[in-house]
Amino acid sequence: MSWYLRMLQEVFLPLENNCSAYFQKYNWDKNNFDDWEEVKPSDFIIIEGVSSCRVEFRRFISFGIYLELEREKRLERGLIRDGGEAMEQWFEWMKEEDEYLSAHRPDEFVNLIIRGDYINEIDHYEFSLN
Repeated sequence: MSWYLRMLQEVFLPLENNCSAYFQKYNWDKNNFDDWEEVKPSDFIIIEGVSSCRVEFRRFISFGIYLELEREKRLERGLIRDGGEAMEQWFEWMKEEDEYLSAHRPDEFVNLIIRGDYINEIDHYEFSLN
């Protein structure tokens, strides 16, 4: 089952019915699923990630945020975080991200766009409201 179908079935649908959601975290170091996590119904739940504003998720999203950053800068920051040995994986992720951006157009859906190239310090942001 694809990750986003699991997300729908294991997280969004239970929460929509005011039930706790249970999902397995992915362990990138072990390259497999790991511990189960519980998400209890709440007034606010934050879902983060590159494709967290997929078309399939939108009926569950009340406020979407999109972090916009040039490809070169995304790659640079990712390799700083993950190390040079992750270069091949990052090229694959960026290809998938380009396909997601083209198909799902999160920048046209979200309520808030944050320009990541303006973030110089943790407390300095420039916002664009849609």
